[in-house]
Amino acid sequence: MGSHASLLSTVQSTRGVKRVEPVEGRVLAEALEQLMNDLEIAAVKIGMLGSEEVAKAVAAFLKRYPLRHVVLILLFVQAPAPNLFRTTVCR
Repeated sequence: MGSHASLLSTVQSTRGVKRVEPVEGRVLAEALEQLMNDLEIAAVKIGMLGSEEVAKAVAAFLKRYPLRHVVLILLFVQAPAPNLFRTTVCR
């Protein structure tokens, strides 16, 4: 069985991404907590984080629940593209 917690919302079409809005870190943390309480999590796949707040929420979750299988998907952006993430996420 699979499940997910959304890290961000996008406004996009087949021609590209116009806008990206990360979820609030506290909302993500609550969603991840609910999934842990409901399911036996065998693996985690992390996509585009979108903000420092989201990155910190994911890091705190992984610290609290040290899962054996964690996959981080790297994002490669084709130009032209909107500012998909804040500069602080890249540091």
